[in-house]
Amino acid sequence: MSVVGKAAGKAAGLVGAQLALTPIQSQDPTATVEKALEIINAYPLTVETNAMSTLITGELDTILEMVKALYQTMNAEAQFTLDIRLSNTCGL
Repeated sequence: MSVVGKAAGKAAGLVGAQLALTPIQSQDPTATVEKALEIINAYPLTVETNAMSTLITGELDTILEMVKALYQTMNAEAQFTLDIRLSNTCGL
């Protein structure tokens, strides 16, 4: 029995993610992004940052747990957009 959508040769459960948090209204946009990175780095994930986004590799459940914590924390501090892209092949 084959599983539709499962990437051949990829480690089971690993997901590549790209996150971009954009402060819309914040007292200090740089501090908002730094706080977001602190939350992301508190999880057992592989994290690579660049000027436009943050690339993450890890278990799907861990990534989703981190996204929930990130959203809840940022929601109390600023108005923002959070773009999330998940992949079962890119970044793995």
